[in-house]
Amino acid sequence: MDHEETLMIISAMRRQEETEYFCRDYLNMVEDPADDDTDEIRSDANGNSSAPCDATCRQIMFYWMVRVVDFFPSMTRETVAYAMSYLDRFLQSKAGADARRKRSVFQLAAISCLYMAVKIHESSAVSPQFLEKLSQAEYTVKDVEGMELTILAALGWRMSTPTALAFLRQFMAIIPKVFLNGDLREEVFQIAKYQTEVALSDYKYVTVNGSTVAYCALLNALDMFQIDSIQIGWFVSEAAQIVRDSIYTIHIQQSLARDHVNHATLKGSPVSAGYEHAIRSSMKVRAPSGHNSSPRTVCNTA
Repeated sequence: MDHEETLMIISAMRRQEETEYFCRDYLNMVEDPADDDTDEIRSDANGNSSAPCDATCRQIMFYWMVRVVDFFPSMTRETVAYAMSYLDRFLQSKAGADARRKRSVFQLAAISCLYMAVKIHESSAVSPQFLEKLSQAEYTVKDVEGMELTILAALGWRMSTPTALAFLRQFMAIIPKVFLNGDLREEVFQIAKYQTEVALSDYKYVTVNGSTVAYCALLNALDMFQIDSIQIGWFVSEAAQIVRDSIYTIHIQQSLARDHVNHATLKGSPVSAGYEHAIRSSMKVRAPSGHNSSPRTVCNTA
């Protein structure tokens, strides 16, 4: 693929993320009281909370998705990026109102989003029966497949999200080898890739375009290896039409750098000790390891 073709791809991806794949701050949207049938926080006979979902619930389900994907050697974490995009965009839609208000519905939506992402973007599929087993029969095959259709309709079948990792790959492709070559290029890519995963886990990045996340992650990776990022940053920012050194991009870059340290365990292990505790105490679905310390309840502690 030549340089001009790569620039055209980046431009098309930028248009996508600014339009049909853009995500709003859905947790802070003003809800229509007429659509809300939840008068108070309550639980059903199975302990499923009807409390509204929040950033912690989203983060818990992100780490659960990572654990499921990491369980299968043939799968990649970019599939989680697709799943989270489906989930976030569904939650900002009118059809996702019930999932915003009820954590049990939110969790079903998250499971269904991972199911769809694997089916679309991986060579091997995860059966809805497998997900039913992971949920300890909390959600049936019919539940997962029914939610799948609801989400597909809400998203208008737009399932080819331009992920931050996809942007990062294109950015790396346009960097001249004279500036970054050999093993160092791969090391920079891996560090920046990791920071795109960190951004996926945190709700505060939901409204940040994937191109901006990838750009800031790349600059942080260059800084970590003490590589002059000025010229490389110029190449990338010009290609992606990102305003360099703006207050906004500097803020995102600094935030990712801090979060890189705070989420360091994500690289070697998908769940840190703190998140393991949160998952065990706050989620109904279990990890695919099958050990006895499976989580038992839906996001009730947040």
